[in-house]
Amino acid sequence: MKHKKFDIFVIISFLLVVIAITIKPLQNDTFYYIKIGEDILKNGIDFIDHYSIHNLEYLYPHWLFDIILFKVYDIGGFAGIYIFTIFLFYIFSIILYYGASKFSKNKLISFLLIFISLFTFKSMFSARSQAISTILFLIEWLLIEKYMENKDKKILMYLIMILLLIFYTHMAVWPLFYVFFLPYIAEYIVSKFKIKGINNIVIKTNNNIIDLVKLIPFSLLLGLLTPQKLDSYTYIFKTLQGSTTNFISEHLPIQNFEYPLFLIILFLITFSFLIKNFNYRLRDLFFIAGFTFMTILSKRHLVFLLIAFVLCFGRSLSNYLNYKESEDILNYFNKPLIFVLSIFIVSIISYQNYNKESKYLYNITAPKKVVQYIKKNIDPEDMRLYNQYDVGAYLLFNDIKVFIDSRCDLYTREYNKMDRSIYDDQFLNGFDYEELMDYYDITHVLLLNSKDITHVIKKDSNYKQIFQDENYVLFKRLNTN
Repeated sequence: MKHKKFDIFVIISFLLVVIAITIKPLQNDTFYYIKIGEDILKNGIDFIDHYSIHNLEYLYPHWLFDIILFKVYDIGGFAGIYIFTIFLFYIFSIILYYGASKFSKNKLISFLLIFISLFTFKSMFSARSQAISTILFLIEWLLIEKYMENKDKKILMYLIMILLLIFYTHMAVWPLFYVFFLPYIAEYIVSKFKIKGINNIVIKTNNNIIDLVKLIPFSLLLGLLTPQKLDSYTYIFKTLQGSTTNFISEHLPIQNFEYPLFLIILFLITFSFLIKNFNYRLRDLFFIAGFTFMTILSKRHLVFLLIAFVLCFGRSLSNYLNYKESEDILNYFNKPLIFVLSIFIVSIISYQNYNKESKYLYNITAPKKVVQYIKKNIDPEDMRLYNQYDVGAYLLFNDIKVFIDSRCDLYTREYNKMDRSIYDDQFLNGFDYEELMDYYDITHVLLLNSKDITHVIKKDSNYKQIFQDENYVLFKRLNTN
């Protein structure tokens, strides 16, 4: 196989880099994924939340991923979760390399663009359902591209399977499945105006998109094959109506210098239009422009902009440079010395970026000492605990019912049709906290040492401090309803 040694070099290089840069400490969501996966295997999907003090309904929006993650944890513990995250990140990088090579027909350019991008991708890959859905969306895009080339009918079935898996593993993002159809549809419509191209833009007619459009009505019925039935369609719209999008980091607009690669991408795309014969396919520009706009609105979409940059910009760059110009460079990898030297250089880069953090838990979000104290000294059945957002997932992971956890949408009015928003109440705005404690019949309060409200409650005679460590204070409320 031509350039087989270069492919081996890519496979080894990406593995070294992914192992080096994958973040080891677990995120909040991972804890509740594990616990809910365990609960599903024991009790099935009963649409009841078993882990908060509020007796809420719960839709299990990523039930299949919950089960998978629990099984990984059951076999390998936190180390198993870490290895599983590396595996997902690595599979993503290899699929992206395969796709970029098909788009651009240039393995060297594909490797270089992905290698650079991996260091930004690392903040987006953790043991969360987003990792699975990102891989599924990437596969979807590559399947659509392949169908546009050869109209293989089997691909339509594969796309149906992709959407069904998205419903099962990350229900909140299913509408994004149809976003990947839009650039092809838009290009087809523009092509019907007999416009062949404008400056650096190439416009081609491809009637294969008609079959994909016919797939849409049928695919929309797939939500009925989920345990949630009609609720699978409305879930995302309920979550977007709440106030959580104003506070959760990944939902916020991207900041100018937060991800330097974002600015570099915008600069390269803009600058490339000044270069003669540097051409883009119209649908590629639609992808880049669309995901740029989505990223500006919410940084969670940056991963798709990076993918678009690798695939679409890579294709245009390869066409501009001419594929044959990199053939000679690739042939050097057939020489053992060059091959070994290249692996050595990648190893040095990987080592320099290796995350030497040995812990799987952040002390600030995984209060182990607090949990140990509660389990030893307090009957969970006699406790109605007030806690704040970041710490909740670890508490419920340890069978302590919570006031709130990082399933933020669960605690909004829109999701559970409550009189008030539990999510908003967690902030204890001002110091009029007693009314809130009465309303929820709170018996114990867990707060960060650093909070102003903590120092206020320490002076309140109705609250007895029963535990304190370097991060947290636990209070018992003496007079309750």
